[in-house]
Amino acid sequence: MATQASSKNSAAKPRNPNESLSEAYEHIQGATANVKEAVSAFSANSSEAARKKMHEGRERAEVYGQSVDTWVKTRPYTTMGIAFAAGLVLSRVLKK
Repeated sequence: MATQASSKNSAAKPRNPNESLSEAYEHIQGATANVKEAVSAFSANSSEAARKKMHEGRERAEVYGQSVDTWVKTRPYTTMGIAFAAGLVLSRVLKK
């Protein structure tokens, strides 16, 4: 029972406002440091993921480029017809 009374008395004592502010400031500093670390980690992971995606995209573009190159070489007249039609459509669209 004596321990319960002493704990109630310590809880009922008003705390020094300066101590509360300094504790709050320390908590804020700790939280700020945690946020900075999280942002740094996210940034590092994002840049690595972006590099991987860029590399994959570059590889796909090379594959598609080779595919188009082969198609153009095997069908030159069809390619010229498509280019002519695309030019005709673009000129009509851009005139208006």
